[in-house]
Amino acid sequence: MKIWTSIILMFSLITIANAQKNDQNWVLGIGTGGKKFPDSGVFFMNFDYNGGYKWDIPDSDSNGVVATYAFGTTSYSDKEGNLKFISNGIRIFNSTLEVMENGDTINPGYIWNKTSKQYNGYPATHNVLGLPAPGQEDDFAYMVHYGVDTCKNCYPLPNYFASPMYYSKLDLQANGGLGKVVEKNVIMAEGRFLPYSATRHANGRDWWLVVPEENKNIYCRWLLTPEGFKGPWKQQIGPIPNDNKSQYLLFSCFSPQGDRFAAGWQSKEMVVFDFDRCTGLLDSPRTLSLNEPGYEVWNIYRGCLCFSSSGRFCYINCGNRVFQVDLEESNLSLDTIGTCQECNDCEGSIGQSIPGGDGYEANMQLAPDGNIYFSQFQPHKCIFRIANSDKKYPDNDVKVEQVSTPFLQAVGMPFYINYRLGALAGSPCDTLTSTSNQSDKGYGLKLYPNPAKGDISIDITLPRYNLQHSATLMIFDLLGREVYSHEFSQYSYMHTIASGSLVPGLYFASLYYRGQVVKTVEFGVVE
Repeated sequence: MKIWTSIILMFSLITIANAQKNDQNWVLGIGTGGKKFPDSGVFFMNFDYNGGYKWDIPDSDSNGVVATYAFGTTSYSDKEGNLKFISNGIRIFNSTLEVMENGDTINPGYIWNKTSKQYNGYPATHNVLGLPAPGQEDDFAYMVHYGVDTCKNCYPLPNYFASPMYYSKLDLQANGGLGKVVEKNVIMAEGRFLPYSATRHANGRDWWLVVPEENKNIYCRWLLTPEGFKGPWKQQIGPIPNDNKSQYLLFSCFSPQGDRFAAGWQSKEMVVFDFDRCTGLLDSPRTLSLNEPGYEVWNIYRGCLCFSSSGRFCYINCGNRVFQVDLEESNLSLDTIGTCQECNDCEGSIGQSIPGGDGYEANMQLAPDGNIYFSQFQPHKCIFRIANSDKKYPDNDVKVEQVSTPFLQAVGMPFYINYRLGALAGSPCDTLTSTSNQSDKGYGLKLYPNPAKGDISIDITLPRYNLQHSATLMIFDLLGREVYSHEFSQYSYMHTIASGSLVPGLYFASLYYRGQVVKTVEFGVVE
């Protein structure tokens, strides 16, 4: 009866949750498509506790301006999950889908002039990313973005490079909370760069930004602090890419734990580094050849990398296949877990199935529910996800599956990093008292609806989302008997209890963190 005693005691605990839901509202859709794509519009994949995720279709006539038919988009919410801004690399919009004050003409130049009218979005993947301003997260945010080479002879750009690297700073409280861009298109560096990624510094407050240079084994890094961006610093490490201009890139990414960084070049190799969140230095490169016989899939010029929640598996989405790479193996290898034939039943832009050769050609993104989502190059009324991505192939549970969408979606998925990554315990950089206090505010556990008649959605908040968080949901009946349990994927905060899993009655849901009950909620199930 110790569990039951703990449950009774937990009803008296009231805490304040630090939600960290900056990636809750995913902006999708291709905007207004005209006669060619009539079934189009902007919509949101809202990862909240009201049904796991839901489709939010804004009541707005701004779709033609907000259109996200682009390789690089993002949306940014505050830590409680309230949408603050979105961007398609052309403009920055507020939560009402209107252009934010001073938010026009992001990434100016020749490419902006062409794409702002032709595509309604910027043709660069991992192009825009929102970052909380360290120490001022409630009031300010930064958006990192980059231009594409602006010479006329370089358009279109099948093997583009990024230049210059920019940042813009946003006042989130201006104009009654609708925001204002207070610094715009500030040049961080000029050169020949590839798409970047970011992760939290070991102190739990600042942010590392790592940007590969094109056709070199040089990686530039910046550190975003309360004083702004510091850097760049350069590190030369790992294999040197082939300087053949036909060598297209795999977009770089960090593991959710921030301890690994992956990048690569199609038809050549990928490389995975260890990353020191304290110093920002890469180490111990491991390479995997991508030109072995039987993998003739590297003819599409944008490939993508994404880590699973645990950081053990890295996925490659390129051309017409999805691969899994197990990073715990001493010799890295490719396992095909999905082919494009699985998407033949997906409704296309003219209401017909799209042949299998269309290709998975968009960046992959790890979601708050622990699944990895991506879309195709051409508009479809669906996206795809890698379910159970933390299981090793050929486990039957790890698979590519289809998710229907209300409107057409194409090319890029929104770009996010792991906002829930906290300070690195035991690190000499974990010395910020204010950050430690903030991370100890408490735990959250929400169930919706209550009482429930169908599916029950679970939303948790932890003081630290890290490698050892060991968060488990356990459901008990009135006699204290365990009737349901679920272990959360690392850095995820969502779960859905399927309808019929619990018989009608009263229950107690307890959240266990590192083996201890930290939050309990009473709820009911009705017929």
